[in-house]
Amino acid sequence: MNNKIISQSDIQELKKDNRQNKNDITFQVCGESNSWVRPTAAEQKRHLANLNGRYSSEIIEKLGGDYWKYNIFAFTEYPGGSGTYDIVQLAGFWQPHNVKSPAKCENYVTELGAGKIARVWTKYHKVVSIKWVNNRYVMQVKTIKKGRQIIQFPRQESLNSLPLTVVNEHGQNVSVLY
Repeated sequence: MNNKIISQSDIQELKKDNRQNKNDITFQVCGESNSWVRPTAAEQKRHLANLNGRYSSEIIEKLGGDYWKYNIFAFTEYPGGSGTYDIVQLAGFWQPHNVKSPAKCENYVTELGAGKIARVWTKYHKVVSIKWVNNRYVMQVKTIKKGRQIIQFPRQESLNSLPLTVVNEHGQNVSVLY
């Protein structure tokens, strides 16, 4: 991925203190765990194989494909009950963990469908801030050794594809699966 999607001045803006300004996007943490760790490759294969033939041997061998490879997932539509189940299984989110839900995010299915919010799931990253910069959401995340998070935020646009750039604490791009 090209590391020049946002400018150095945009990165400097992200590194400034957390004071509120007109570009800040308020987000809700809908669920998080500070103890979650992804299952090992052997555990993932065994788990997928035990799901009564739901997944092909090719998907099992690839540990869940892209869902296993990515650490950030962005949603502008609800993937449905079956789709959500698949993401949980294929990404390794099924691994037990202590979860807390700091905010009530009750109407997210309706709000996603209406284009009012976007939702992001992370593994091994914690969302620090989201800013609206040059008609893009720039989400800064902090890399963590354990943990996962589900957040949502109000949309500032109504595009079919979410204009989202995710950067780590050093300003480097982090890949996102849409």
